[in-house]
Amino acid sequence: EAVILNPDKSLSETNTANILILRGEKIIRPFSDHALSGVMEKHVSTFLKDNGYRIETEKVYMNDILSSDSIIITNSLIGALPVSSICEMELVSSVELCERINHFITG
Repeated sequence: EAVILNPDKSLSETNTANILILRGEKIIRPFSDHALSGVMEKHVSTFLKDNGYRIETEKVYMNDILSSDSIIITNSLIGALPVSSICEMELVSSVELCERINHFITG
């Protein structure tokens, strides 16, 4: 996946998916005037809210990724998928959370 940046170099989305950044019980949706709000992102956000997470939208820059617990990408074809690395930087994977999300969504 390619990460798409806004003109100010903040994160927008990937070439095929929305990005959700996890920090503790907080989920950050990168703010962007250019990103499409995804249908799957809404379903995933609902699941996360129902499971005690706070959803916030804010500008996120690549260096902010370093302080994240994990990152999930979402779209209608893949559901919720954990991100294992960005720009050769290894990330903590959220496989178990993504499995729970996908089970909730697909039944």
